[in-house]
Amino acid sequence: MPMNKTEKAFRLAVLRWKNEQPSLFSPSEYCYHAIASNLQNTSEEVIWQYNGRGQAENIIKELKGGFSGEKCMSFG
Repeated sequence: MPMNKTEKAFRLAVLRWKNEQPSLFSPSEYCYHAIASNLQNTSEEVIWQYNGRGQAENIIKELKGGFSGEKCMSFG
């Protein structure tokens, strides 16, 4: 459902897992991660796709910062 009349519809894929080590700042029994998407895939596929993209972003960040890649290569 769109947030207002000018936006296209989207749905939320929500991942919930048990919080094994509740702390003072996050005493909740469960942790949640939500992804808003307009893909027609299942919720599981959407979560896997977004997690894969996040891992790729982390690898690029490691290359740029950890190995001084920003000085010798151009990453988009």
